[in-house]
Amino acid sequence: MIEAAQSVHPQSSIERVTPLLGGSSAEVAALDLRLPSNDAQDTGEFQRVVFRQHTNRSEKDQEGDTATKELDVLQHLHALGFAVPKPFTLHTASAVDGPWLTMEWVDGSRAEAGDGTIEAMADFLSRLHAVSPAGLTLPHVEDPAIELASYLPDDDVGMSVADR
Repeated sequence: MIEAAQSVHPQSSIERVTPLLGGSSAEVAALDLRLPSNDAQDTGEFQRVVFRQHTNRSEKDQEGDTATKELDVLQHLHALGFAVPKPFTLHTASAVDGPWLTMEWVDGSRAEAGDGTIEAMADFLSRLHAVSPAGLTLPHVEDPAIELASYLPDDDVGMSVADR
């Protein structure tokens, strides 16, 4: 991870690594970087970045160059003004590790229903789905109609949904 930190800011050091849980396509952590200072009295400033490493340890198959595709999509959406993290660095796989990305940390909050969140999400999704995929190499995505059946309960309601 030192290489990832220094790819964002040369001579930075990692102050803290915080695993970010919940995903299945990559190992993800927040890196708190101590940035170098020009003043001997100053201890430097901090910057938090996200480190994502695609490995075979994740639950999903890593076909092709997933990290490169992810970088491409993030750069494209960020350039269009979408509220997505700005990507910083891509490191392709070597014999000892999987490919990784660094990107900006974006603060978020937990929203409550009824405060305009659903409308904001609908607006974001409609703008996202209006973006032309021309020029992007997108990863294969499972057919949700096929995958959905494995998540449905084995009862009358589940069978009704599967039939529809």
